[in-house]
Amino acid sequence: VAQSVMARRKKWVALGITLALVVFIPIAYWLSQEPPRYRTSALILIENKPDRTPLFQEFSPFRPLAVQFAILRSRSLGEVVIESLPRATVEDLIENPYSRDYALELQNWIRRLRGEEIVVESPQRRALAELQQARVRFTPQGDSGIVAISAEASKPRASLDIANTYIEALLSRTRSFNVDDTKVTREFLEQQHAQVSQALGQSDGALRQFTLARGGIKPPAKNAETVQRLGQVEQT
Repeated sequence: VAQSVMARRKKWVALGITLALVVFIPIAYWLSQEPPRYRTSALILIENKPDRTPLFQEFSPFRPLAVQFAILRSRSLGEVVIESLPRATVEDLIENPYSRDYALELQNWIRRLRGEEIVVESPQRRALAELQQARVRFTPQGDSGIVAISAEASKPRASLDIANTYIEALLSRTRSFNVDDTKVTREFLEQQHAQVSQALGQSDGALRQFTLARGGIKPPAKNAETVQRLGQVEQT
């Protein structure tokens, strides 16, 4: 088939090869001018409910994996990461974008046609959008709680900073959540302790009044020896 096409359609084959070279050579040159990409991967384990709580299992913090995964991908956690990243890494996010906001570009193009002022995002917002859209990915491993974090950057140090900062921010956020849960649990237990103490005090007062009103309680003869021994133990 190739020989027959070359014999009968030499001009079309030559024209197709020429057009392919004209189209693909600039694309290959443009791709070769892009900065290299480095990737850092890390594995983390997210526990939805700790199983090492010896007491009060019903009060231990419980969050489904879907909720914790949403926290991991949330904008608030991304803002914490941007604030904690080194300045060089943030500059890499702004100066070497891997994604483009086509909706914003179309909006600015329409504004230019109308003679209006274009929309310019702040560097902080551009860095946050670049981080969440193109630089970091989270891949859960089923329902095991293991999540793979992949960070990409134009410099190896930048990709390492992104992955480590995400893990540190997640640990910090988890600690703050655990502190809040512990405070709530402690307040509940203190409230229950106060109620039990109040009920016990009322019962002791009622028993004391009953004893005074009856002139004391005389145990049966068969239990008198036991009561006497108990009194001696209390004195000791």
